[in-house]
Amino acid sequence: MSRTWLMFGAKSEAATTENGAVLYKHIWENPRALAMSGVPSDKILQLELQENPEGEYMGWIPEDRPESLNMVQLKKIFAVQFPYGVKAAMEAGQGEAVPLSIVEKVLA
Repeated sequence: MSRTWLMFGAKSEAATTENGAVLYKHIWENPRALAMSGVPSDKILQLELQENPEGEYMGWIPEDRPESLNMVQLKKIFAVQFPYGVKAAMEAGQGEAVPLSIVEKVLA
């Protein structure tokens, strides 16, 4: 069974993914982080991030916080966050890179 994480994010108004799907940005565990990034509260969405080898996004599970997921970004630009590369960071035991799909959740 694949892993899932509930997080918060916002839709990009100006861009889509390479497949034409909605592009999500400012993806965080806490909605307050989006507010600090300048996202209006009415634009904050709850997202379910699902581990998926075919997904268009990547996330990072840090070794010291295995329950956490962070640094979520499109696959094609994810690696720029690692000065020596994703593989080197994983081999150094710093964490795990996870391919992801994103599903918007409806807040009740």
